[in-house]
Amino acid sequence: MHSLIVFSNKCELKKITLTSSTVHVIKKQRIKRVLKKIVAKTTPILTSEEVEQYAQVLKPYTHADEKTKKLHIETIKVKLSR
Repeated sequence: MHSLIVFSNKCELKKITLTSSTVHVIKKQRIKRVLKKIVAKTTPILTSEEVEQYAQVLKPYTHADEKTKKLHIETIKVKLSR
């Protein structure tokens, strides 16, 4: 598992000392490059077939109906108004 701490491209990163090779402190512009390096060095945990199986199981939950969307929006509004 890797942790990415991402800052705006406008930020100035000072000298940072990291104690783990799985922690990356980067600017937004480097996300793609860093992720490619991580993926290239990492052994996949799931096979392509397993990923597809999970995708099929989760697919029905990707498109909420209008009633569910409205309820979600109202719940968020209530929490924000506290």
